[in-house]
Amino acid sequence: MQDEETREKLIAQYFNWDAQIEHTKLIKEELNQFQIQAALEAFGYLRKELGENFPRETYESSHHLKHYFANRAPWTRAWFVWLADGLREIKSEVLIKKLKSNTPGDCEEAITILEVALKCARSNFSVELEAESLNDNVKKKKPDLTITNHTTKEHVLVEITRLTKDSNSKRFDELHSYLFFTAAGKNIDLRFAGRIYRMLSESHYLAIRKEIEVKLTQCLESKSFYKVSHEGIIELGFAPSANSNLFDEWIKLKGFDANVMIFPQESVLKRLSAKIIHKSQQLSSQVPSVLVIRSTDFWMDEKDFESVVNGLEETIYRCPQILAVVIITSEMGPLEKKIISNKFSFFVTKTERHAYSTKSLLIFNRFNEARISLNSLINLYNAFETVTE
Repeated sequence: MQDEETREKLIAQYFNWDAQIEHTKLIKEELNQFQIQAALEAFGYLRKELGENFPRETYESSHHLKHYFANRAPWTRAWFVWLADGLREIKSEVLIKKLKSNTPGDCEEAITILEVALKCARSNFSVELEAESLNDNVKKKKPDLTITNHTTKEHVLVEITRLTKDSNSKRFDELHSYLFFTAAGKNIDLRFAGRIYRMLSESHYLAIRKEIEVKLTQCLESKSFYKVSHEGIIELGFAPSANSNLFDEWIKLKGFDANVMIFPQESVLKRLSAKIIHKSQQLSSQVPSVLVIRSTDFWMDEKDFESVVNGLEETIYRCPQILAVVIITSEMGPLEKKIISNKFSFFVTKTERHAYSTKSLLIFNRFNEARISLNSLINLYNAFETVTE
């Protein structure tokens, strides 16, 4: 556990609005003066909307936004600008309440709702959050979004959910946080990268975690490159950014990206299918419904397109109340705009905003029972293919 002195030092350095503002003023690279000014205005707006003590509360409660305050890289300043601009455009007390909530999943849900709402609002739809619903299904009276085509006046219900993590994924998230915050507590900018190749039992994970703790302590004390390597199980390297030459050579040799951990993917399609079937039971049989699934577990690439679509299509076809399913993953760093299509399915990679990119899989259900115009279908496609946030 962190001692009180270290804790208060971290809070003073990262988890208050004034510290964020003063650090932003000192940024010399990646952001121009207009972007810096936008970030300062965003912090002022968020301070008012979220509250004076909100940064500290994120630290004390391990809130989802804790990592955005702790990481003061330029891309996080741009992210706060996006958040403030989005809240100004999609005015909603529901979103503010969910953003501030300490209930696990609420903040992530609010961010995803805001992302999808912005895409729809910029694709010829009006957007209403948790409106009195047109849903005739007694199991779910209020969808997350009700969107209305400005041209045709057609309504579409949008249900937004997350693919929840299993126990292994939660362990891997905790490992990622441990590496970052242990180094941050010693004022060291740590670079790390690696891959865990298979799902681990709890006892095996704890044994490897203990080894990582020992090696990380040695790394931070000597300020040099260390690694943990067991063939077919784990490869993990870390080094202070001030002395990372050996680390840079190692990740180049291994084909890893700096500050990215790759974790094993097992039975994700099975979990996605179960999520689609479960959510479909809450959707209207009369009004077209779109199911958006935000996933941090699901890492899909171009080469996976056919196998993933094949694995999900029949599940979607068994749910005639679903008009379309959208699965969204995100990552840091720019991505080249690419579109892969196959009849009723589309895979889109693109950069949304500063250092933030998404991969979206959009599958239309050709057996959907609700009638909808081609204009609305095109608008829905454009929301996830063309529109950036």
